[in-house]
Amino acid sequence: PDLVQELVDVLHAGLPTARPETDIDVIFDDEDSRPLFVRNGPLNRKVLEQLKPMHEEWSGVPLKGALAYGLRAYRNSSSLLMHVDKSLTHIISCILHIDSSEDSEPWPIIIEDFQGNTNEVILTSGDMLFYESSKCIHGRPQNFTGSWYSSIFVHYYPTNWDTQTRDLE
Repeated sequence: PDLVQELVDVLHAGLPTARPETDIDVIFDDEDSRPLFVRNGPLNRKVLEQLKPMHEEWSGVPLKGALAYGLRAYRNSSSLLMHVDKSLTHIISCILHIDSSEDSEPWPIIIEDFQGNTNEVILTSGDMLFYESSKCIHGRPQNFTGSWYSSIFVHYYPTNWDTQTRDLE
């Protein structure tokens, strides 16, 4: 809870001066709805370190931190195409939902599990969704309705993972 509150505070302080993110091939938007990015370097390193034990418990393997990315604030009419993440480093992952504007409607993430079932998950502030992001197809294909919706994306890989030659299988 303390870490989430710290992220909420940084998000709210940074939104007024946040700049649009550069083009990301899986985010469907237009110039006026491009996601905003709130820079958060030192806190992202803290997120990566503090959440690591939870990811290791969930996955059952020792992990090395790859990246905590965010804070990304999606804006009205954005959508996220279905995709998988980088197979070199984004193996055990989570989406931590930070906060959303008061006018935001629920915005489900769609994720396909290993049995081929499509699951729809709605996250509220502080909720964390664990998933294998380089294997499970996921996205937010429905257009977002609201002023903004912000998350941080956290990625790890097993300590014995070959990050030099591992590729999609």
